[in-house]
Amino acid sequence: EAWYEVTSHIGKVSQPTAAYIRKQERMQKMLSFIHERYSDAIFLDDIAMSAGVSTGECCRCFRETIHESPNQYLIKYRISRASELLTITDLSVTEIALECGFNDTSHFIDYFRKRIGKTPFEFRNRRD
Repeated sequence: EAWYEVTSHIGKVSQPTAAYIRKQERMQKMLSFIHERYSDAIFLDDIAMSAGVSTGECCRCFRETIHESPNQYLIKYRISRASELLTITDLSVTEIALECGFNDTSHFIDYFRKRIGKTPFEFRNRRD
């Protein structure tokens, strides 16, 4: 009986809709844009334009697929890259901030602390 229950649904898997596929393709383009250019000054218009959508549609896509705004995702990605650089390099915190797209070291430290729970200095020193 259990086997019948499991196998009886096999043919009923629905195919993704064209709208779903289009949204996934847009997200892939926008995320690739962020991943390739995170160290540059990036604006919402730039992210939207990378997928050929309006800023409103860009925000909708992000909200519906990853439950964050494009800006929140960008900052999270930058902090992730900064964490890696703090771990694998001896670059200064200021150099890492600039490398990861932050123009102001104090803002970088604030964002880092909010996201990671430690300052970049504390994060780097924990590995010793």
